[in-house]
Amino acid sequence: MANLELVGDRVGERAGERVGEKVWVDIFVAAGCYSCIYSKEVAAGIRQDFPQVRVRLIDIAVSPDRIPEEVFATPTYLLNDRLWSLGNPSPQDVRDRLSAALADAESGVQPLSLTQSERRHHEC
Repeated sequence: MANLELVGDRVGERAGERVGEKVWVDIFVAAGCYSCIYSKEVAAGIRQDFPQVRVRLIDIAVSPDRIPEEVFATPTYLLNDRLWSLGNPSPQDVRDRLSAALADAESGVQPLSLTQSERRHHEC
């Protein structure tokens, strides 16, 4: 099964429900965004190195789905519907973050989003 979807691209397919998926990445991009060109390479790298992770490239201008409020710039990466990165993550961050997410998924742990983690750190 292909795990790279282009949402909002007429050639791509629309996102279905994520029943049974443990880890997924949504990458929000826009036409004319220079950094978004590299986002497609990041998506292809995830597909190759982490075949069990579902990856969607979502063009915010033409997506039929609602754009989450965390997405206010492109590229934006959401990992399991939680903010992961504003801008493209480094290759090391991709490996570390997805390896940890897959390990957490196998053990049943749900990681906090970056903003939730930061809030808790500042509240302590």
